[in-house]
Amino acid sequence: MAGPIFGAIADDLTGGLELAGMLVGQGARVAFVTAPGEVAALAAEADALDAVVVALKIRVVPAERAIADAVTAAGALMALGCRQLFYKYCATFDSTDRGNIGPVADRLAEMTGAEAVYFVPSFPEVGRTVYLNHLFVGTQLLSESPKRYDPLTPMTDPDIARVLARQSARPVGAVHYPAVRQGADAIRSATARAVAEGARHLVVDAILPEDLAVIAEAAADMPFLTGNSSVAEYLPAAWRRRGWLAEGAAGDALPAIDGPGVVLAGSCAERTIEQLAAFEAAGHPVLRLALSPADNADTVAERAARWVLAQPVPSAVATSAGPDEVARLQSALGREGASQLAETILSGIARRVAAGGVRRILVAGGESSGVVVETLGLKRLAVGAFTVPGMGRAVSTEPALSLVLKSGKLGDVGMFVEALDAMGGDGTATSGTTREALTDAH
Repeated sequence: MAGPIFGAIADDLTGGLELAGMLVGQGARVAFVTAPGEVAALAAEADALDAVVVALKIRVVPAERAIADAVTAAGALMALGCRQLFYKYCATFDSTDRGNIGPVADRLAEMTGAEAVYFVPSFPEVGRTVYLNHLFVGTQLLSESPKRYDPLTPMTDPDIARVLARQSARPVGAVHYPAVRQGADAIRSATARAVAEGARHLVVDAILPEDLAVIAEAAADMPFLTGNSSVAEYLPAAWRRRGWLAEGAAGDALPAIDGPGVVLAGSCAERTIEQLAAFEAAGHPVLRLALSPADNADTVAERAARWVLAQPVPSAVATSAGPDEVARLQSALGREGASQLAETILSGIARRVAAGGVRRILVAGGESSGVVVETLGLKRLAVGAFTVPGMGRAVSTEPALSLVLKSGKLGDVGMFVEALDAMGGDGTATSGTTREALTDAH
Protein backbone atom coordinates (compact mmCIF):
# COMPACT_ATOMS: atom_id res chain seq x y z
CA MET A 1 0.00 0.00 0.00
CA ALA A 2 1.43 3.36 -1.04
CA GLY A 3 1.83 6.35 1.24
CA PRO A 4 2.23 6.68 5.01
CA ILE A 5 0.10 4.58 7.32
CA PHE A 6 -0.28 7.24 9.95
CA GLY A 7 -0.55 11.02 10.08
CA ALA A 8 -0.47 12.72 13.45
CA ILE A 9 -1.35 16.23 14.56
CA ALA A 10 0.10 17.13 17.96
CA ASP A 11 -1.19 20.09 19.91
CA ASP A 12 2.29 21.03 21.13
CA LEU A 13 5.92 20.47 20.22
CA THR A 14 6.99 18.34 23.17
CA GLY A 15 4.17 15.87 22.71
CA GLY A 16 4.71 15.70 18.97
CA LEU A 17 8.40 15.01 19.39
CA GLU A 18 7.73 12.34 22.01
CA LEU A 19 5.19 10.70 19.68
CA ALA A 20 7.61 10.71 16.75
CA GLY A 21 10.34 9.26 18.96
CA MET A 22 8.06 6.44 20.10
CA LEU A 23 7.28 5.48 16.51
CA VAL A 24 10.97 5.66 15.56
CA GLY A 25 11.75 3.43 18.53
CA GLN A 26 9.27 0.85 17.21
CA GLY A 27 10.97 0.74 13.82
CA ALA A 28 8.73 3.11 11.87
CA ARG A 29 10.15 5.57 9.34
CA VAL A 30 8.96 8.95 10.53
CA ALA A 31 9.04 12.52 9.23
CA PHE A 32 8.62 15.26 11.83
CA VAL A 33 7.61 18.77 10.78
CA THR A 34 6.47 21.85 12.66
CA ALA A 35 4.23 23.47 10.06
CA PRO A 36 1.42 22.06 7.90
CA GLY A 37 2.97 23.69 4.84
CA GLU A 38 5.94 21.37 5.11
CA VAL A 39 3.83 18.22 4.56
CA ALA A 40 3.44 18.73 0.81
CA ALA A 41 7.23 18.76 0.45
CA LEU A 42 7.24 15.14 1.67
CA ALA A 43 5.37 13.90 -1.42
CA ALA A 44 8.50 12.69 -3.18
CA GLU A 45 9.39 10.45 -0.23
CA ALA A 46 5.87 9.52 0.91
CA ASP A 47 6.19 5.86 -0.13
CA ALA A 48 9.32 5.59 2.03
CA LEU A 49 7.53 6.89 5.14
CA ASP A 50 5.38 4.99 7.61
CA ALA A 51 4.29 8.01 9.61
CA VAL A 52 4.27 11.81 9.51
CA VAL A 53 3.95 13.91 12.67
CA VAL A 54 2.96 17.56 12.42
CA ALA A 55 3.63 19.34 15.72
CA LEU A 56 1.57 22.49 16.13
CA LYS A 57 1.12 25.05 18.90
CA ILE A 58 -2.64 24.89 19.36
CA ARG A 59 -3.25 23.69 22.91
CA VAL A 60 -4.18 27.05 24.43
CA VAL A 61 -4.82 29.29 21.42
CA PRO A 62 -8.43 30.33 20.67
CA ALA A 63 -10.48 27.34 19.51
CA GLU A 64 -11.15 28.85 16.09
CA ARG A 65 -7.44 29.10 15.36
CA ALA A 66 -6.78 25.61 16.72
CA ILE A 67 -9.45 24.17 14.44
CA ALA A 68 -8.14 26.06 11.41
CA ASP A 69 -4.54 24.95 11.95
CA ALA A 70 -5.54 21.34 12.64
CA VAL A 71 -7.77 21.22 9.56
CA THR A 72 -4.94 22.55 7.39
CA ALA A 73 -2.59 19.89 8.76
CA ALA A 74 -5.19 17.14 8.39
CA GLY A 75 -5.90 18.10 4.79
CA ALA A 76 -2.21 17.96 3.96
CA LEU A 77 -1.78 14.57 5.64
CA MET A 78 -4.81 13.12 3.87
CA ALA A 79 -3.54 14.45 0.53
CA LEU A 80 -0.23 12.69 1.24
CA GLY A 81 -2.14 9.42 1.55
CA CYS A 82 -2.12 8.83 5.32
CA ARG A 83 -4.64 6.10 6.15
CA GLN A 84 -5.26 7.04 9.76
CA LEU A 85 -5.20 10.46 11.42
CA PHE A 86 -4.23 10.83 15.06
CA TYR A 87 -4.80 13.86 17.27
CA LYS A 88 -2.28 13.94 20.09
CA TYR A 89 -2.94 15.84 23.33
CA CYS A 90 -1.64 15.75 26.89
CA ALA A 91 -2.11 12.78 29.22
CA THR A 92 -3.85 15.12 31.66
CA PHE A 93 -6.31 16.23 28.95
CA ASP A 94 -5.13 19.83 29.21
CA SER A 95 -8.01 22.00 28.00
CA THR A 96 -10.81 24.29 29.14
CA ASP A 97 -14.56 24.29 28.59
CA ARG A 98 -13.92 26.26 25.36
CA GLY A 99 -11.58 23.56 24.03
CA ASN A 100 -9.44 22.81 22.35
CA ILE A 101 -9.63 19.02 22.38
CA GLY A 102 -13.35 18.67 21.70
CA PRO A 103 -13.72 21.25 18.90
CA VAL A 104 -10.64 20.01 17.04
CA ALA A 105 -11.70 16.37 17.37
CA ASP A 106 -15.20 17.21 16.13
CA ARG A 107 -13.85 18.75 12.95
CA LEU A 108 -11.29 16.02 12.26
CA ALA A 109 -13.95 13.34 12.80
CA GLU A 110 -16.06 15.08 10.19
CA MET A 111 -13.13 15.27 7.74
CA THR A 112 -12.27 11.59 8.09
CA GLY A 113 -15.85 10.31 8.18
CA ALA A 114 -15.22 8.63 11.53
CA GLU A 115 -18.41 7.27 13.10
CA ALA A 116 -16.80 6.58 16.45
CA VAL A 117 -13.67 8.24 17.84
CA TYR A 118 -11.65 6.91 20.79
CA PHE A 119 -10.17 9.27 23.40
CA VAL A 120 -7.23 7.58 25.13
CA PRO A 121 -5.25 10.01 27.32
CA SER A 122 -3.81 7.31 29.61
CA PHE A 123 -0.06 6.97 30.02
CA PRO A 124 0.24 4.20 32.65
CA GLU A 125 4.05 4.23 32.68
CA VAL A 126 3.95 7.66 34.31
CA GLY A 127 0.86 7.12 36.43
CA ARG A 128 -1.74 8.73 34.16
CA THR A 129 -4.66 6.32 34.06
CA VAL A 130 -8.39 6.42 33.29
CA TYR A 131 -10.97 4.28 35.09
CA LEU A 132 -14.72 4.76 34.61
CA ASN A 133 -13.95 8.01 32.77
CA HIS A 134 -12.00 9.40 35.75
CA LEU A 135 -8.41 10.46 35.14
CA PHE A 136 -5.86 9.77 37.85
CA VAL A 137 -2.40 11.28 38.32
CA GLY A 138 -0.70 8.56 40.32
CA THR A 139 -3.09 7.91 43.21
CA GLN A 140 -4.75 11.31 42.97
CA LEU A 141 -7.77 12.27 40.95
CA LEU A 142 -6.80 14.82 38.30
CA SER A 143 -8.78 17.48 40.15
CA GLU A 144 -6.77 16.88 43.34
CA SER A 145 -3.37 16.86 41.61
CA PRO A 146 -1.11 19.87 40.95
CA LYS A 147 -2.85 20.17 37.58
CA ARG A 148 -5.67 22.03 39.31
CA TYR A 149 -3.25 24.96 39.62
CA ASP A 150 -2.16 24.99 35.96
CA PRO A 151 -1.98 28.67 34.95
CA LEU A 152 -3.41 28.05 31.47
CA THR A 153 -5.55 24.91 31.71
CA PRO A 154 -6.52 24.31 35.36
CA MET A 155 -8.05 20.83 35.50
CA THR A 156 -10.71 20.81 38.21
CA ASP A 157 -12.97 18.03 36.91
CA PRO A 158 -11.54 14.47 36.81
CA ASP A 159 -14.37 13.01 34.68
CA ILE A 160 -12.97 13.17 31.15
CA ALA A 161 -16.28 12.27 29.52
CA ARG A 162 -17.90 15.17 31.33
CA VAL A 163 -15.06 17.53 30.36
CA LEU A 164 -15.27 16.43 26.74
CA ALA A 165 -19.06 16.79 26.64
CA ARG A 166 -18.76 20.45 27.62
CA GLN A 167 -16.41 21.04 24.67
CA SER A 168 -17.90 18.88 21.94
CA ALA A 169 -21.00 18.98 19.77
CA ARG A 170 -20.91 15.17 19.38
CA PRO A 171 -22.51 12.85 21.96
CA VAL A 172 -19.97 11.40 24.39
CA GLY A 173 -19.93 7.83 25.66
CA ALA A 174 -17.37 5.40 27.01
CA VAL A 175 -15.68 2.02 26.69
CA HIS A 176 -15.15 0.94 30.27
CA TYR A 177 -12.49 -1.27 31.80
CA PRO A 178 -14.22 -4.67 31.75
CA ALA A 179 -14.38 -4.52 27.94
CA VAL A 180 -10.78 -3.38 27.67
CA ARG A 181 -9.57 -6.27 29.83
CA GLN A 182 -11.40 -8.76 27.59
CA GLY A 183 -9.45 -7.65 24.52
CA ALA A 184 -9.82 -5.96 21.15
CA ASP A 185 -12.96 -7.83 20.06
CA ALA A 186 -14.73 -6.85 23.28
CA ILE A 187 -13.71 -3.23 22.73
CA ARG A 188 -15.17 -3.36 19.22
CA SER A 189 -18.41 -4.84 20.57
CA ALA A 190 -18.65 -2.19 23.29
CA THR A 191 -18.03 0.45 20.63
CA ALA A 192 -20.84 -0.88 18.45
CA ARG A 193 -23.25 -0.80 21.41
CA ALA A 194 -22.25 2.75 22.33
CA VAL A 195 -22.70 3.93 18.74
CA ALA A 196 -26.12 2.23 18.57
CA GLU A 197 -27.07 4.22 21.65
CA GLY A 198 -26.04 7.45 19.92
CA ALA A 199 -22.51 8.07 21.22
CA ARG A 200 -19.81 9.23 18.81
CA HIS A 201 -16.87 10.24 21.02
CA LEU A 202 -15.81 7.42 23.37
CA VAL A 203 -13.53 7.80 26.38
CA VAL A 204 -11.65 4.51 26.75
CA ASP A 205 -10.40 3.30 30.14
CA ALA A 206 -6.78 2.18 30.45
CA ILE A 207 -4.81 1.38 33.58
CA LEU A 208 -1.95 -0.86 32.43
CA PRO A 209 0.41 -0.70 29.43
CA GLU A 210 -1.14 -3.90 28.06
CA ASP A 211 -4.49 -2.11 28.00
CA LEU A 212 -3.05 0.33 25.48
CA ALA A 213 -1.85 -2.57 23.34
CA VAL A 214 -5.36 -4.00 22.98
CA ILE A 215 -6.85 -0.55 22.40
CA ALA A 216 -4.31 0.03 19.62
CA GLU A 217 -5.28 -3.29 18.04
CA ALA A 218 -8.96 -2.35 18.17
CA ALA A 219 -8.28 1.12 16.76
CA ALA A 220 -5.71 0.37 14.05
CA ASP A 221 -8.31 0.17 11.26
CA MET A 222 -10.23 3.29 12.32
CA PRO A 223 -9.81 6.44 10.21
CA PHE A 224 -9.31 8.69 13.23
CA LEU A 225 -7.95 8.17 16.74
CA THR A 226 -7.11 10.57 19.56
CA GLY A 227 -5.03 10.27 22.70
CA ASN A 228 -1.70 10.71 24.32
CA SER A 229 1.40 9.49 22.49
CA SER A 230 1.44 6.39 24.71
CA VAL A 231 -1.34 4.53 22.87
CA ALA A 232 0.30 5.28 19.50
CA GLU A 233 3.47 3.50 20.61
CA TYR A 234 1.53 0.23 20.32
CA LEU A 235 0.22 0.86 16.80
CA PRO A 236 3.33 -0.35 14.88
CA ALA A 237 2.84 -3.85 16.29
CA ALA A 238 -0.75 -3.79 15.02
CA TRP A 239 0.49 -2.59 11.62
CA ARG A 240 2.90 -5.52 11.45
CA ARG A 241 0.13 -7.99 12.21
CA ARG A 242 -1.70 -6.57 9.20
CA GLY A 243 1.34 -6.75 6.96
CA TRP A 244 1.60 -2.97 6.63
CA LEU A 245 4.97 -2.54 8.33
CA ALA A 246 8.11 -4.60 7.88
CA GLU A 247 10.09 -5.83 10.83
CA GLY A 248 12.77 -3.31 11.70
CA ALA A 249 14.93 -1.95 14.45
CA ALA A 250 14.80 1.56 15.84
CA GLY A 251 16.24 4.28 13.65
CA ASP A 252 19.87 5.29 13.70
CA ALA A 253 21.11 7.26 16.71
CA LEU A 254 21.18 11.01 16.27
CA PRO A 255 24.57 12.62 15.74
CA ALA A 256 26.24 14.29 18.70
CA ILE A 257 26.51 18.06 18.51
CA ASP A 258 29.09 19.65 20.76
CA GLY A 259 29.09 23.23 21.89
CA PRO A 260 27.70 25.41 24.67
CA GLY A 261 24.41 24.34 26.22
CA VAL A 262 21.47 26.03 27.90
CA VAL A 263 18.19 25.15 29.59
CA LEU A 264 15.24 27.46 28.89
CA ALA A 265 12.42 26.77 31.34
CA GLY A 266 8.99 28.29 30.84
CA SER A 267 6.91 25.65 32.59
CA CYS A 268 5.53 26.45 36.03
CA ALA A 269 5.04 22.77 36.89
CA GLU A 270 6.36 21.62 40.24
CA ARG A 271 8.60 19.06 38.54
CA THR A 272 10.32 21.73 36.42
CA ILE A 273 10.98 23.83 39.51
CA GLU A 274 12.49 20.75 41.21
CA GLN A 275 14.64 20.04 38.13
CA LEU A 276 15.97 23.59 38.13
CA ALA A 277 16.95 23.24 41.78
CA ALA A 278 18.76 19.96 41.05
CA PHE A 279 20.55 21.52 38.06
CA GLU A 280 21.74 24.37 40.24
CA ALA A 281 22.83 21.98 43.00
CA ALA A 282 24.93 20.13 40.41
CA GLY A 283 26.99 23.28 39.86
CA HIS A 284 25.15 24.91 36.97
CA PRO A 285 24.16 28.58 37.25
CA VAL A 286 20.43 29.34 37.07
CA LEU A 287 18.98 32.76 36.27
CA ARG A 288 15.42 33.02 37.57
CA LEU A 289 13.52 35.88 36.01
CA ALA A 290 10.93 37.48 38.28
CA LEU A 291 8.64 38.87 35.61
CA SER A 292 6.87 42.19 36.05
CA PRO A 293 4.11 43.88 34.04
CA ALA A 294 6.57 46.73 33.48
CA ASP A 295 9.18 44.48 31.83
CA ASN A 296 10.32 45.20 28.30
CA ALA A 297 10.65 41.73 26.77
CA ASP A 298 13.51 42.62 24.42
CA THR A 299 15.52 44.26 27.18
CA VAL A 300 15.07 41.31 29.54
CA ALA A 301 15.93 38.81 26.77
CA GLU A 302 19.06 40.73 25.77
CA ARG A 303 20.38 40.88 29.32
CA ALA A 304 19.60 37.22 29.98
CA ALA A 305 21.25 36.11 26.71
CA ARG A 306 24.42 38.03 27.55
CA TRP A 307 24.43 36.31 30.93
CA VAL A 308 24.09 32.85 29.31
CA LEU A 309 26.88 33.48 26.81
CA ALA A 310 29.20 34.57 29.64
CA GLN A 311 28.82 31.32 31.61
CA PRO A 312 31.69 28.81 31.49
CA VAL A 313 29.34 25.81 31.88
CA PRO A 314 25.80 25.03 30.70
CA SER A 315 23.32 27.30 32.47
CA ALA A 316 19.59 27.78 32.77
CA VAL A 317 17.20 30.69 32.44
CA ALA A 318 13.73 30.28 33.92
CA THR A 319 10.49 32.20 33.85
CA SER A 320 9.03 29.37 35.95
CA ALA A 321 7.19 30.58 39.03
CA GLY A 322 4.98 29.33 41.82
CA PRO A 323 1.17 29.71 41.91
CA ASP A 324 1.25 33.00 43.88
CA GLU A 325 3.68 34.69 41.50
CA VAL A 326 1.75 33.44 38.48
CA ALA A 327 -1.50 34.75 39.94
CA ARG A 328 0.09 38.17 40.57
CA LEU A 329 1.28 38.48 36.98
CA GLN A 330 -2.01 37.21 35.57
CA SER A 331 -3.98 39.71 37.62
CA ALA A 332 -2.03 42.49 35.95
CA LEU A 333 -1.74 41.16 32.39
CA GLY A 334 -4.45 38.53 32.11
CA ARG A 335 -3.83 34.82 31.56
CA GLU A 336 -2.83 35.15 27.92
CA GLY A 337 -0.84 38.35 28.46
CA ALA A 338 1.27 36.79 31.21
CA SER A 339 1.96 33.73 29.10
CA GLN A 340 2.86 35.86 26.08
CA LEU A 341 5.35 37.94 28.07
CA ALA A 342 7.17 34.82 29.29
CA GLU A 343 7.19 33.22 25.85
CA THR A 344 8.43 36.39 24.15
CA ILE A 345 11.31 36.63 26.59
CA LEU A 346 12.31 32.97 26.23
CA SER A 347 12.12 33.09 22.44
CA GLY A 348 14.24 36.22 22.42
CA ILE A 349 16.84 34.53 24.57
CA ALA A 350 16.82 31.44 22.33
CA ARG A 351 17.38 33.51 19.19
CA ARG A 352 20.25 35.44 20.72
CA VAL A 353 22.09 32.50 22.32
CA ALA A 354 21.82 30.41 19.14
CA ALA A 355 23.31 33.31 17.20
CA GLY A 356 26.00 33.51 19.86
CA GLY A 357 27.11 29.89 19.40
CA VAL A 358 24.96 27.84 21.79
CA ARG A 359 24.38 24.47 20.11
CA ARG A 360 22.60 22.40 22.77
CA ILE A 361 19.21 23.69 23.90
CA LEU A 362 16.82 22.02 26.34
CA VAL A 363 13.38 23.64 26.63
CA ALA A 364 11.07 22.77 29.53
CA GLY A 365 7.39 23.27 28.75
CA GLY A 366 5.23 22.49 25.76
CA GLU A 367 4.17 26.06 24.98
CA SER A 368 7.72 27.30 25.54
CA SER A 369 9.09 24.61 23.22
CA GLY A 370 6.69 25.66 20.50
CA VAL A 371 7.65 29.32 20.57
CA VAL A 372 11.39 28.55 20.74
CA VAL A 373 11.29 26.20 17.75
CA GLU A 374 9.17 28.69 15.81
CA THR A 375 11.55 31.54 16.63
CA LEU A 376 14.55 29.52 15.49
CA GLY A 377 12.77 28.78 12.20
CA LEU A 378 13.06 25.00 12.52
CA LYS A 379 10.52 23.40 10.15
CA ARG A 380 11.78 19.82 9.91
CA LEU A 381 13.81 17.89 12.47
CA ALA A 382 15.50 14.50 12.60
CA VAL A 383 14.06 12.66 15.61
CA GLY A 384 15.77 10.24 17.97
CA ALA A 385 14.17 7.09 19.31
CA PHE A 386 12.06 7.50 22.44
CA THR A 387 13.96 7.02 25.70
CA VAL A 388 11.94 8.55 28.54
CA PRO A 389 8.38 9.86 28.89
CA GLY A 390 7.73 13.52 28.37
CA MET A 391 10.97 14.17 26.50
CA GLY A 392 12.01 14.11 22.86
CA ARG A 393 15.39 14.66 21.25
CA ALA A 394 15.98 16.04 17.78
CA VAL A 395 18.63 17.72 15.67
CA SER A 396 18.55 20.28 12.91
CA THR A 397 21.24 20.77 10.30
CA GLU A 398 20.54 24.38 9.35
CA PRO A 399 21.46 25.70 11.83
CA ALA A 400 23.32 22.84 13.51
CA LEU A 401 21.46 22.46 16.79
CA SER A 402 20.71 19.65 19.19
CA LEU A 403 17.39 19.98 20.98
CA VAL A 404 15.61 18.34 23.87
CA LEU A 405 12.00 19.40 24.31
CA LYS A 406 10.31 18.21 27.48
CA SER A 407 6.97 18.37 29.15
CA GLY A 408 7.05 20.59 32.19
CA LYS A 409 5.37 17.95 34.33
CA LEU A 410 7.64 14.98 33.57
CA GLY A 411 11.22 13.84 33.85
CA ASP A 412 13.66 12.62 36.46
CA VAL A 413 14.75 15.39 38.82
CA GLY A 414 18.34 15.21 37.57
CA MET A 415 17.52 14.99 33.87
CA PHE A 416 18.78 18.45 32.80
CA VAL A 417 22.43 17.50 33.30
CA GLU A 418 21.94 14.06 31.78
CA ALA A 419 20.09 15.36 28.73
CA LEU A 420 22.67 18.04 27.97
CA ASP A 421 25.43 15.46 28.28
CA ALA A 422 23.58 13.09 25.94
CA MET A 423 23.27 15.76 23.24
CA GLY A 424 27.04 15.94 23.00
CA GLY A 425 27.59 12.19 23.42
CA ASP A 426 25.90 9.13 21.95
CA GLY A 427 22.42 10.57 22.37
CA THR A 428 21.40 8.14 25.10
CA ALA A 429 20.17 9.42 28.46
CA THR A 430 22.15 8.04 31.39
CA SER A 431 21.10 6.48 34.67
CA GLY A 432 17.97 7.66 36.40
CA THR A 433 15.99 8.53 33.28
CA THR A 434 13.88 5.41 32.98
CA ARG A 435 10.15 4.95 32.85
CA GLU A 436 10.17 3.58 36.36
CA ALA A 437 11.96 6.66 37.67
CA LEU A 438 9.19 8.87 36.31
CA THR A 439 6.10 7.30 37.81
CA ASP A 440 5.96 9.96 40.53
CA ALA A 441 6.28 12.87 38.11
CA HIS A 442 3.78 15.69 38.41
